[in-house]
Amino acid sequence: AALVNGGEPVSTIVVTTPFNGFYKCGGERGPGIAMLLDIARRAVGMTARHHGPHITRATSDVGVGAAPTGSVANVRLIVGFLSGHELGSLGLQAFLETLSTGMDLGPSDVAAFFSLGANIAMYGEFEGDNFGGGGSGAITTSASASPDLYELASAAMPKFTTGVVNCSAAAGDTRFICAAGYQTLALLGATNYRFHLETDAADSTNETMLRVAADQAWGAVAAVAEAAA
Repeated sequence: AALVNGGEPVSTIVVTTPFNGFYKCGGERGPGIAMLLDIARRAVGMTARHHGPHITRATSDVGVGAAPTGSVANVRLIVGFLSGHELGSLGLQAFLETLSTGMDLGPSDVAAFFSLGANIAMYGEFEGDNFGGGGSGAITTSASASPDLYELASAAMPKFTTGVVNCSAAAGDTRFICAAGYQTLALLGATNYRFHLETDAADSTNETMLRVAADQAWGAVAAVAEAAA
């Protein structure tokens, strides 16, 4: 889906998440799917507030709003739900090919490629330090960003620990996005005892954790849109 506030966009933001995995993957994939839908819905809602009720959820001509000023940036938002993650990220690789050749959007055309990875806003048991302590509870989510996006991401997502992405050691979809040369922003939760098991069901997350994570993710999208406008 391409969302743009009329005319030629000044830049593009891409947000993707895998939608399948092992078993029910309620905590592994559920939050990423919910957050991507939330981002798309907020983008539509932002434009509706600025342009009136004739803008509907069905239109493709909507805009991404800049959070601090409330202005609507002329920025294209492309969202992708990706299959084949456990098969070498086949869906992402096809998506990247379409983005670069089918849509002619190379790294210089995309302000940020935001990947919503596994185990975001997930509850489970874990061992080791898990970025902050063993036991059970909310799995810690970390953000990684390309150097040019690091300060923006840190300010927009204060509830996540943000670091500079190491493309040579990146995990999941991030390694392919990095290799393609895009400005990367990724969220990834720590491995836990429910990961890739049947116990990772709907109770692996809840509305409270999802709302916090979704607010952080939307803040990052809005901040990138404002910076690119």
